[in-house]
Amino acid sequence: MQLGSRRPTSHCVVPLESNLITQAIALDGAAVGGMRPDTISAVIKMGEAKAIVDGDRLCAFAVRRRFGRGQVIGPIVAASKEQAMALCSALVQPGFLRVDRPEYAANFGHYLIQIGLQETAGESPLMRRSDAARGSLYAKTFGLASQALL
Repeated sequence: MQLGSRRPTSHCVVPLESNLITQAIALDGAAVGGMRPDTISAVIKMGEAKAIVDGDRLCAFAVRRRFGRGQVIGPIVAASKEQAMALCSALVQPGFLRVDRPEYAANFGHYLIQIGLQETAGESPLMRRSDAARGSLYAKTFGLASQALL
């Protein structure tokens, strides 16, 4: 699979189909700097996963799943803040929602605050973490799978 030599012209969000899981694993690997196939497969299967595709090529994906007293969105892997916002918008639902983001995704954090998440120093639906791997040109982590997993 070739990790995007171009970005899609639209941010049409669709369900992540099972035939794209291998590409999701590769895209995540490019974003975090290492492969974790079992973890990403499990996270995708336990939640609702959305994707941005260009033909048969996966460009971005995100997963919402049950977590603690509510839901968590993560990982969010995309080439741009706009892709991450489109994915997140498709997965947001009422109730307790958590998104953990790396420090370098501060601009994405502003979007999360605009849609109603709160950022605080203590336990909160939106948290920061010091810089994780900054990813590649076509794959960056905007939302962590969990605090322990990036």
